[in-house]
Amino acid sequence: MSWDGDLRKVRKRATAQGFRVEKRDEFWFFWPADRELPAVRIGGTPHHSGRAWDNFMAAMKRSGDRVY
Repeated sequence: MSWDGDLRKVRKRATAQGFRVEKRDEFWFFWPADRELPAVRIGGTPHHSGRAWDNFMAAMKRSGDRVY
């Protein structure tokens, strides 16, 4: 799947779990329903490093993303 397609799936899944999702400039921000946890941020384009996606998914998991 493509970067955009994968990101779209994560956004849909996150909002269903109560995350607030917002795009600001070149980045997507995911605020968990638990307000004590920090927002998770990822660049809006795939030109970032290859580890960006893995790091993003690990941060989402730490923020309470329950579907893997």
